[in-house]
Amino acid sequence: PDIPFELKFDGIYNFRISVEQPIFMGGKIVAANKMASIGRDVSRLQQTLTRSQVIEECDKAYWTCVKAGQMLVLAQKYCDMLNELSKNVENAVNVGMVHNKELLTVRVKQNEAELSLRKAQNGVRLATMNLCYTIGIPMTSKIAVADSFEGMEQAIIPDGVDISSRPEYAMLSKQVDLKKYQERLVRSDYLPNLGVMAMYGYTNGVKLNNEKIIDGSSVVALASLKIPIFHWGEGYNKIRAAKSERKIAQMQMDDLSRKMELEANQAMNAMDEALFEVTMTRKSLSQAEESMKVCKD
Repeated sequence: PDIPFELKFDGIYNFRISVEQPIFMGGKIVAANKMASIGRDVSRLQQTLTRSQVIEECDKAYWTCVKAGQMLVLAQKYCDMLNELSKNVENAVNVGMVHNKELLTVRVKQNEAELSLRKAQNGVRLATMNLCYTIGIPMTSKIAVADSFEGMEQAIIPDGVDISSRPEYAMLSKQVDLKKYQERLVRSDYLPNLGVMAMYGYTNGVKLNNEKIIDGSSVVALASLKIPIFHWGEGYNKIRAAKSERKIAQMQMDDLSRKMELEANQAMNAMDEALFEVTMTRKSLSQAEESMKVCKD
């Protein structure tokens, strides 16, 4: 009791700095990096696919607008033809060459043609609004579309089908790779893990009779090794499930690849038929022009 004893704890501070470095994690880090890289590639492919889909939608909207315009021209010409026919039949009725029934039949057709003309006008307006909406401008904008381009009719149909360049196919392939590395990631949880760690610490502040009794640092270095021994079949079942997911992804890729190949062949057939239809229509147009010339004569 006669010895002065004053212990102070005010102003105490402590800090530590540690550095950890895994040496072997069963392949977990490599698999995780590969999965992240695949995810980045899939995102880029998705961006490419979305851009292609937008271009396709714009293309469809454009040619729908062109088709609607041509249908309007056709409807107008049909009305003009019926008007001319009505005059001729009316003249024939007046001179007694045909019965009045023929004139009534023509006028019924005229009414139907007027209705078709109105529908064609509405179709042009809606197709134009849809095109404006698709390309991102006000739907009331006034736009004009060209009905042909240079070189458009010189389309070449490929000899075979190659779907490897399609973003959808590349995305499916990346999904299979992703499942493969996911299987390795699951397997790594049940393999030995080895790592090292170094730590530096410093403590200051405890005073006894106004003299510091704790003022120093410490350095620690250690290595750790974790070896899984038995998990009651948990690792086996998880790895088995990961393998099954990879096989399912591969089967889905094979199935969708065949569907894409079928789709590509259908598109090639449709293109071939369209080109043939253009050729036949040109012949029909030439014959119709000759027939019209004979009728006028």
